[in-house]
Amino acid sequence: MKLTAVDYYERAGTRSHEGDDKGAIADLNRAIRSDPRMAIAYFARGDIKRSGGDAKGAVADFTMGIKLDPKCAPAYVCRGNARRNLDDTKGAIADCNRAIKLDAKNASAYIGLGMARTQKGISGAIDDFTKAIKLDPKSSEAYFGRGGARAGKGDTEEAISDFTRAIKLNPRHSMAYMLRGEAYRANCETDKAIADFTKAIKLGVPNWAHAYGNRGSERLTKGDYSGALEDFDKAIELEPKLATLYLGRGTVYLGKGNTEKARDDLTLAVKLDVSQKSLVDPLLERCSASKRDDGAFQRWAKSYRAAARLDGYSAAKSLISVENDFATLKLAQRAIRENIELVAGAMSFTLLNLAADFTPVIAKQTYDADASLCRYIVLFFDESGGTRWLLIDDLHELDLADILAVGGFSPPTVWKIFIRHPGEKPFSRGEHVQLEKAVINDLRYDFAESEMSIEFERHPRGLQVLLEEHNE
Repeated sequence: MKLTAVDYYERAGTRSHEGDDKGAIADLNRAIRSDPRMAIAYFARGDIKRSGGDAKGAVADFTMGIKLDPKCAPAYVCRGNARRNLDDTKGAIADCNRAIKLDAKNASAYIGLGMARTQKGISGAIDDFTKAIKLDPKSSEAYFGRGGARAGKGDTEEAISDFTRAIKLNPRHSMAYMLRGEAYRANCETDKAIADFTKAIKLGVPNWAHAYGNRGSERLTKGDYSGALEDFDKAIELEPKLATLYLGRGTVYLGKGNTEKARDDLTLAVKLDVSQKSLVDPLLERCSASKRDDGAFQRWAKSYRAAARLDGYSAAKSLISVENDFATLKLAQRAIRENIELVAGAMSFTLLNLAADFTPVIAKQTYDADASLCRYIVLFFDESGGTRWLLIDDLHELDLADILAVGGFSPPTVWKIFIRHPGEKPFSRGEHVQLEKAVINDLRYDFAESEMSIEFERHPRGLQVLLEEHNE
């Protein structure tokens, strides 16, 4: 018995459900030949083509189907999604709006509209997904889409909440795990990020190379060089021309002390993408250094993620200790800048353009005199000409006796301490009195008057403290 167009269409549905897309398309072709005006066959073939990566062919099929059935709202949504795959945002938005006009309660249309707007950073996406959620509270894609839009605006906590809801509704949503992992990464929640990237990999996330690369960068943050190296190796195997992966693996090799392999990977990263040069150069300099402080490098890498999100003053305090020798504030500023640039190179290779997010932050890492309500730089001078400096946010942090004890000074007779604002701005009214009281209270806690005398010299831009030890 000769099969009809409907027979072919129904058999195509069975084959598609069984994973035989090639056989399904063959049957749909036969259905269309038997009945060229069978709109539903064009829509079905368009769906299969889009899921198979043929967005252009999908648009052509949906367009033909729409000509035959111009009031089919789902068809406009499907064509809009295919157009979005082709980066035709304007066309995608127009199709989704047309679907909404035909069916104001079509949650999928609002999701498609939100996805298109999110793709190009157009405002209104969050409202679109919220409308979709109201229409269909059990739509995993609606929560997933809103999470992505919120993450794009930097609302990581709300994004995590939406991704979590999407996962509850669809526990096998690999991209929800992937994007939630990136949100955890933005919050410096490394362990949670690693767990999500691992789950995304197990579920078969569409872009495995990025998933492995993301997990590798988080493992590097924890100092897990072996795990990070394994991830970057796998990512490079999957996507051998992605420069950021070589930058990541090169950083791992540098941390492990294998400067030869580090240099090879870092050089290749720049060859593949010249824009990586600013990140690679400081790492190549570390490769060429005659001596390398592995411990310091690991500490810088570990603390950079948090420090980069703070003002320059707080970042400096996080990264520089009192044990560094700086004779002048200018030298201190330069050292801060060098350290931040180093860790920027080490940590900013992260994928999905996160490195770009760090760029403006790094540019602001200067010594900011207005970083906090009460901030001072305390400089110590001993008789031998040695200098140490300390950063404090609050007068209660003063512990001069302890600092003097661990600072490595030669045995002093007279200590000179100068306290000023990092930006050397004038002291406010009463600031000298507050500091003098704080210094006296601190030192009298550790030294009796018979052991040490304290004298102050007030200056418009600071306070000098002279400490004389009484040798009895």
